Amino acid sequence: MIERRFVNKEVETGLVMTDETKQSFKHISHMTNQIASELQNMNATVEELSAGAQEISAASNDITAISKESSDGIQDIAASAEEQLASMEEISSSAHTLERMSEELRDLTKRFKVDR
Repeated sequence: MIERRFVNKEVETGLVMTDETKQSFKHISHMTNQIASELQNMNATVEELSAGAQEISAASNDITAISKESSDGIQDIAASAEEQLASMEEISSSAHTLERMSEELRDLTKRFKVDR
């Protein structure tokens, strides 16, 4: 009888341990599923961030291209302004030359006496 009680006690202990192990495995399974779900969420977030980074990169490239076009346009405007300045200086020089010539012509015409 002692042996039977001992065996029954051992069986009960084994059943309790089996139940505890079963619960532990259920908990581990639940935690594994939860971790897998979190990893999927993280993966989706990483993909969204990657897409956002690509959009930012594309926008940055667009800004660079626009900046280059603007810079080229500004250089064209500066070159045109320099050409206009040179033309204005030439016109001014010509105007001074004409003024001097006009004064010389006036002085020369004053020398003539016209009889009436």
